[in-house]
Amino acid sequence: MVEQLGAGAQAHGECVPDNLRDRLLPSIVEQGTYADELWGIGSQDSGLGLWAWRPRLEEVGARIPSSYEDAWTAEEFEQILRDLKDAGYEHPLDPKFWYGSQGESFSYAFAPILWSAGAGLVDTEGEATADGVLNSPEAVAALETFQRWVQDGLVDRDAADDSNFLQKRAPIVDQPLDVCAVQGGSRRRPHAVAASRLRQRVAHRHGIVGVGVGELRDRRRRGDGGHRVPGQR
Repeated sequence: MVEQLGAGAQAHGECVPDNLRDRLLPSIVEQGTYADELWGIGSQDSGLGLWAWRPRLEEVGARIPSSYEDAWTAEEFEQILRDLKDAGYEHPLDPKFWYGSQGESFSYAFAPILWSAGAGLVDTEGEATADGVLNSPEAVAALETFQRWVQDGLVDRDAADDSNFLQKRAPIVDQPLDVCAVQGGSRRRPHAVAASRLRQRVAHRHGIVGVGVGELRDRRRRGDGGHRVPGQR
């Protein structure tokens, strides 16, 4: 892309003072760097994770991970979902399929399932192709696992918003946690810098636990084929 821009492209490195660069998230710097030059600065970074109501997990005797290194395996997670379903939660996992109307949501939200299985979306080392990566045996096995959860009714396919999670009908939810909705108060959004810490405080106060916290990017690079449930970054 940079080559295609030719003379019209200009690296931003010399425009960004060291004291500003030092305050940027390492992932922001990494994502905006090409050929050892800083070409862009993202306005924000984001992470994906699973959030669950701690009392519901404790109700079925589920182990609660303490970090991404302690994350649930797919087999363990599936058993927890089945135990929750047997306990009366009809569709215990809400993966927020309704986010799909936003176009890129599915490839963004569910890529960690592929990464954690040692697969991916496209070839990042050679040619820019999905062939041999998205249809690799590891990717197919991971997505067939997720498909089985849907077919067996463990996944809420019909949710239109966060209501089922907030009302504790779906004890586990994927993707960002809306702290304002959890608190049941103002829809006023926290400043981006404070949002992550606020989310953790609010979750803890209301009995919500983040499961499988970890650096997904590091796991992907190691090629970890352990097929672990993706966690918050």
